[in-house]
Amino acid sequence: MLNGERNGITGDIRSKEIAGATFCPDGRWLSLNLQHPGFTVAITGPWERGPI
Repeated sequence: MLNGERNGITGDIRSKEIAGATFCPDGRWLSLNLQHPGFTVAITGPWERGPI
């Protein structure tokens, strides 16, 4: 759920399409794109237990 605190986007994005998920070269960040409302998020681990 987004409440618009940082970017003005609000609503439930849990059912939106995820595209282009990839780890950065050092493996510390996972970046992914959300088709709608059209933005990129970066997620940090810990990733010690392996891939998602």
